[in-house]
Amino acid sequence: ARLLEESLELRRRSKDIAGESATLELFGRLRLEQGQLSEAETILRQAIELAELGKNPHEKAVAAITLGRVLMAQGRLEESQQLLEEALDLALQLKNKSLQAESHTYLAELWVHRGNGMQALEHLRRTKALLNGYRDAYLFAQIERIERLVQQQRIKAEEGVFMIRSSFLPTWREAHEMLGKFLLAEALRHAGENQTKAAELLGVTKAYITMLRKKYGI
Repeated sequence: ARLLEESLELRRRSKDIAGESATLELFGRLRLEQGQLSEAETILRQAIELAELGKNPHEKAVAAITLGRVLMAQGRLEESQQLLEEALDLALQLKNKSLQAESHTYLAELWVHRGNGMQALEHLRRTKALLNGYRDAYLFAQIERIERLVQQQRIKAEEGVFMIRSSFLPTWREAHEMLGKFLLAEALRHAGENQTKAAELLGVTKAYITMLRKKYGI
């Protein structure tokens, strides 16, 4: 943070508007990571204003993406979507594949929060296509995190309820695996962990129950 403060002061003294905007964006990103969302929002709005003043669409897009993430974390999904889509438009105008990929990544996360898995997966597909050949470790880690969010939304199996949401359709294999695990766990619970009774409940043999327990680690 101290280095960023020194960098910001230097940029201001040299009247480097683009550099000041970029440094403020880094400050905003740091506050986001620290969970200081209100402060992050204020800093990032300053970064966007400076980028607009300096007529620098690249820095504006970078700051808009980070501000979109801040607003998403605050639950302000509509505002977040507007900023991320604006950032994507700027990235397309700039023909900047890296910024396009980053915009699509966080739009995917936004659509998870809005309950539309198909949209989320489409944005992730576009991200991967844009990153083909690139090695952006941070962005790949974000993609994996968002894919896990999608996975968690696909099937809910808890408290005796197995639910698949039509907006987050799982693959056939995922559904088959999760349903098998759910049925086994519920049968054992109802049978008081008695494998013979659990087998009767599911209409299978005791040996099959033993095999399933090994497979699912139950």
